[in-house]
Amino acid sequence: MQTPAEKFGESKLHFSARWCLAARAVGPPRNMRLAPLMLFSVLVSDNMIAFVSPSYFSRLWCVFELATFCKNNEGQLDERLHLFSLKWPTIFNPQWQFGCKKVGLDAEEKSWFENFDCLEVNCAKPSDRAYVLKAIRTEWGSEDEFNKYVRKSLKKQLRRSKKRYANILASRMSEAFDLAFGG
Repeated sequence: MQTPAEKFGESKLHFSARWCLAARAVGPPRNMRLAPLMLFSVLVSDNMIAFVSPSYFSRLWCVFELATFCKNNEGQLDERLHLFSLKWPTIFNPQWQFGCKKVGLDAEEKSWFENFDCLEVNCAKPSDRAYVLKAIRTEWGSEDEFNKYVRKSLKKQLRRSKKRYANILASRMSEAFDLAFGG
């Protein structure tokens, strides 16, 4: 089994959506001069890890960063993007059923995308909203195109991430069973 350093290489850059983890009224960036630097950090990162939730998808900066990373890494997202929900079960949760049914998004997860509108989600400051909406118009052409991308592509990526997570979890459960009972 490879260590993370062997698998990803020590020289790789990882973007962690740390601004979005604390979903409070204090949002990034406190100083608008840092906004281009934040966007640059997303663009130059080799990998992205995000812990998603309803709060995550209700914040404009969070969704914009995720969408920007996805758009710039299309075709490589299975290797580079790691989305996790804190409500997904751990190896010790017996309610997670593998092989019994298809792993997909639940109703709550689907709702994060179905009515997404970048003009309606939260943003801490008007200056943040103006900066991000301008960047959206520049990169996607319009808010409507960005919304379509979020509703389709980001939903697909969360579903794919959940399936990969389920497969890894099933593999680890099997390994734990083999260690406990001999295999």
